Amino acid sequence: MLRLYRQKVAALEEALADPDDGGQAMEMIRSLTDALVLTPEEGKLRIDLTGALAGILSVAEKDQRPVRRTRS
Repeated sequence: MLRLYRQKVAALEEALADPDDGGQAMEMIRSLTDALVLTPEEGKLRIDLTGALAGILSVAEKDQRPVRRTRS
């Protein structure tokens, strides 16, 4: 599974590096995301992400917990 994530991230990196290929990069991000839920919480916005991209971020952080990011 980690190898598959690395392949997907490498392909996404290539698409993001090409300024004329933004559409392909966005489609790749959409294909890696099952759901994105934004929830106001204590004056901040909690972002819950599910899907392969959440798994990629968890592996990148060397943490198997679901990824939960909070933005102001």
